[in-house]
Amino acid sequence: MSPDNPLYGTIEPVRSTDAVAQRIERLILDQRLAPGSALPAERELAAQLGVSRNVLREALRSLSQKGLIRVVHGRGAFVQEPTTEAVEESLTMLLQRRRVSLVDLCDARLLLEPEMAALAAARGSEADRVALRAAMTALEQAAEDAEAHVEADLALHRRIAEMAGHSVYEAITEAVRAPVTRSMLLGTSVPRAIDASDDHHRAIVEAIASGDGDAARAAMREHIAYIRDYVEERDEAQRGGR
Repeated sequence: MSPDNPLYGTIEPVRSTDAVAQRIERLILDQRLAPGSALPAERELAAQLGVSRNVLREALRSLSQKGLIRVVHGRGAFVQEPTTEAVEESLTMLLQRRRVSLVDLCDARLLLEPEMAALAAARGSEADRVALRAAMTALEQAAEDAEAHVEADLALHRRIAEMAGHSVYEAITEAVRAPVTRSMLLGTSVPRAIDASDDHHRAIVEAIASGDGDAARAAMREHIAYIRDYVEERDEAQRGGR
């Protein structure tokens, strides 16, 4: 690319890190830079944007932290496929600073995931149903390993979200679900906690696999309500123990 490539354009009149980051971010969000595509070499890109290489490096660092690009040492910067990691990290930070509680996140799940399960029951293909049952088997096989069980739990719910075929639901629920589910790792020492959770998951999977949207919605609602009650009781016990 030549230094005057119009795709990037010179940042005028404010040659700041924020201005550079916003210009590249807009190109990514407008899908003018596709996931996997490489940005120009640092020297060339700085010239195209009309900024110093130091300003460009700071802008790329900011975009990397947002999950929009991936910087590979010795190879350059690449546009990254969108993920929910940045949102999950923000929610985790809010949780740690007590701005959002796990109960609040459970309430959000109650609004979203029952409908997601109903959509999965309506839209899932036979291949989807096979994959869903396989995810349930993997969850059952992880019952003796709390950490593995949490990851299998997340994978099962992710499979349901994919079956629903609703990208907005999928992104939001994944970001909300992960902090709650990982927090449940603390509760797997409670007698039958994993068994009870897996009973719920089996009911959800069977309802979705049979194409029964009403049953899938009800089973998912019962599951999330169980988690919410557990989290609320645990929080109350912890407050009482202070």
